[in-house]
Amino acid sequence: MKKLFLKMFRDVRKSLGLFVAISAVSAIGVALLTGFSVTSVSMQHMTNSYYKQANLADLTAYYLKIDDAGIAKYKISAVWRMFTAALRSKPPRRIINLII
Repeated sequence: MKKLFLKMFRDVRKSLGLFVAISAVSAIGVALLTGFSVTSVSMQHMTNSYYKQANLADLTAYYLKIDDAGIAKYKISAVWRMFTAALRSKPPRRIINLII
């Protein structure tokens, strides 16, 4: 095992430039991957806090040219239940824009 480490160090010493270049590229790749993963979590947190602070709508549904049967079908869905629950809550915690 000792001879293997000696050969490895000898090879690194012979091609020091190549070893430094590979190490630098690997370090940059790890730094970028870490930065992107931290940034995505941070951006998601900032987006959620901005939506709460600005009191933006959680859901917006637009329906054009819908008949009574379509409205009846829509009322059964989970979106309608969420809409009516938001309207009944005191104080209203969510703003939901619904245009029919």
